[in-house]
Amino acid sequence: MFQERLKRVLDDCDTYTLREFKNAVYPLVREMKGMIDEEKYSDFIIEYDCVKNEVIYGDNDEDSERVKQDCIESLRAIMSNL
Repeated sequence: MFQERLKRVLDDCDTYTLREFKNAVYPLVREMKGMIDEEKYSDFIIEYDCVKNEVIYGDNDEDSERVKQDCIESLRAIMSNL
């Protein structure tokens, strides 16, 4: 079930590297689109795109952690609305 998988990602998110976090969230992205309103989905996609770009172009510094935390906050907002 989607909510259980999202909860698992959120429970484990502090143990993930940025790349591991991106890979853990990726399978949920498509399924999420049909479950939440368009505005929340759009906000999440912006944060997720930042994570993807930071994985590619970042240098694993404090900005990388901030990008990850912003995406986690977005996921928590989605979880609280399910």
